[in-house]
Amino acid sequence: MTPTNSAAPAVIENDTDDDDDSNIYARVPLEFIPRLNAYVVYFYLFDERFGAIIDTGSPFITVPSYCRSTTNRKNKKDARLLWGCYRPERTRNSGLSNTIEIYVNNQGTVVWRKADFSFSTNKKKTKEVIFGVLGEDLMN
Repeated sequence: MTPTNSAAPAVIENDTDDDDDSNIYARVPLEFIPRLNAYVVYFYLFDERFGAIIDTGSPFITVPSYCRSTTNRKNKKDARLLWGCYRPERTRNSGLSNTIEIYVNNQGTVVWRKADFSFSTNKKKTKEVIFGVLGEDLMN
């Protein structure tokens, strides 16, 4: 697959009332990144832009626990522009305990936090979500 942009519906939240169900879906653009051979979606947590690889086997929103400036030598793009910068002071306690997760043979702690989430900068369309903060041991 080589398209550069695509769109797919994403469920925003469960809808249990009897009104029109058209408001529970959002169209979000996906970007295909050839060097990753993966689709990426962009979103906002606590007004900070993040990117994430679409993983159909995972129901979680996760972000790296650090904010590191690394430059891709080939195109000189700062990695912070793609993946975002976690800012713990702008998040809230989720009430959930930390968990141990295994991703691609790496095992480490995930800290579960709360923050406002959106697919756009429109503050009227934010929802509070719980997301996982991955330690460096899970990002290698």
